[in-house]
Amino acid sequence: MKKSYCLSMTFNNIMFDGRNKAYGAYLLRKNYSEHIIKAFMIATALFSGALVCPLIETMVRDEPIKYEKPVYDILKPIDIPLPPVLEKVAPKAIQVILKQQKKKSIQKLMLIQRLYKTTLE
Repeated sequence: MKKSYCLSMTFNNIMFDGRNKAYGAYLLRKNYSEHIIKAFMIATALFSGALVCPLIETMVRDEPIKYEKPVYDILKPIDIPLPPVLEKVAPKAIQVILKQQKKKSIQKLMLIQRLYKTTLE
């Protein structure tokens, strides 16, 4: 007995039945599984090669590189002397200094007000 025609048809044969198979899409779909297998094999080979290369390099190299622990020099802390303590200023001297600063600041404020008034006019 012969097999049925419908059972021997693949999806690609059904899809491209009566259409142009020469432009390349039929061939790409037909060979898709082969391309996937090749890509998988190449990717596996590259990945395993990337893992194995460092192992082979250590086997081929004559002397392994040894780790040398760094040496740190610990210095003694430096004692910095404190500045001398200033003598306490008498309260009257502080009041005189504050009055002088207030006079200067008042004079500056009055000058600014005059300048401001002249610019507005």
